[in-house]
Amino acid sequence: AMDEELCRSNPASRHGRSLRPGVRCAREIFSESEIEKLFEVSIDRWPDHYIKLLILARTGIREGEMLALQPGDIDFQRQQIWIRRTWESRNSRLASRCINIPKSGKWRWVDISPQLSEVLKSYVDRLPPKGVWLFAGKAGKLPMHPASFQWIWTKMLAAAELPSRPPHSLRHTYVSMMIDRGENMLYVRDQLGHS
Repeated sequence: AMDEELCRSNPASRHGRSLRPGVRCAREIFSESEIEKLFEVSIDRWPDHYIKLLILARTGIREGEMLALQPGDIDFQRQQIWIRRTWESRNSRLASRCINIPKSGKWRWVDISPQLSEVLKSYVDRLPPKGVWLFAGKAGKLPMHPASFQWIWTKMLAAAELPSRPPHSLRHTYVSMMIDRGENMLYVRDQLGHS
């Protein structure tokens, strides 16, 4: 992309400098078989969390963006999700309870596959009629807390006998798979909400 003058700088260059030869990146991607293994374990032991994994793996959105979704953010006709908020704070004093705008500072539409659309439709149809959040926390006033999701995530990785990685690895995996399929880089950028 740099050779074709589509990018002004190499976005990976600052990351490459911090890696020593022979040291594996902490955010390595999942293979397709590892993702399938993670899905199988989730369906078998934590079926309520399968949809969360599917959203992360098939859209590349951030964990906080997924947790802060509301049923009205999904357009089943257009097969898109409207990313308008995230569970994250850029203020450490507010970190425990903060719904914020996406990291990019902009709202965006993210395409979803027919498979994900079908699973999401089934999930939304089972939600309480007055539910605000797609993945409500225990009290229902806020979405599931990222720490709760991290706890389940760690359990799923262990049950699938996969090495420890952050949920953000699914975002990296999504990008890698899109690039492998020859997807347009501008489309990938827009899906991720990058500038």
